[in-house]
Amino acid sequence: MFYYYGRKKQIAKYYPKPNYDTIIEPFAGSAAYSLYKDNWKKKVILIEKDEKVYDIWRWLIHDASENDILNLPDLKVGEKSSEFLHIVHAATKMAISF
Repeated sequence: MFYYYGRKKQIAKYYPKPNYDTIIEPFAGSAAYSLYKDNWKKKVILIEKDEKVYDIWRWLIHDASENDILNLPDLKVGEKSSEFLHIVHAATKMAISF
């Protein structure tokens, strides 16, 4: 979904398949395990202590439209923002381009 330092994307393939219909992902971050392969089709409960990351998930799940997400501004080289969502969005685009 988005880039997050310490995410489990690279190691999710080594985790066992879920045994139950509900996945509880503590330290959710970018929810790399819950979004791996078909895991997202199960009931997913994300647990996140970092308030900024929690707020992003709350916005993505409950408030944001597809258009809101597609229209997130791209930061240009040298441009700065203190808005956490802009920083995560820019980092995600940079991670995808490598």
